[in-house]
Amino acid sequence: VETVITATGGRKAVEYAKQKAFDLILMDIQMPEMDGVTTCQQIHDTELNRTTPVIAVTAHAMAGERER
Repeated sequence: VETVITATGGRKAVEYAKQKAFDLILMDIQMPEMDGVTTCQQIHDTELNRTTPVIAVTAHAMAGERER
C-alpha cells in the first residue's frame, strides 16, 4: 500500500520530515516559503530522513538550475 503525503511548501515538508520516515521524496525546486534545494538540505538534517532519496522536479530549464 502506498501513501502519498503532500506539503504546501518547504516549511511544511520539513515539519513532516521531522515526524515520519519516508521511502522517497519528490521535491519541486520552486516552492512557497523555501526553495526545494534548501528544503532538501533541511530534510537531510533530520534524524528520520537523513538518507531518504530526494528526486528534484522542476519546470525550469534555466542554466544552473539542473546543477543545483
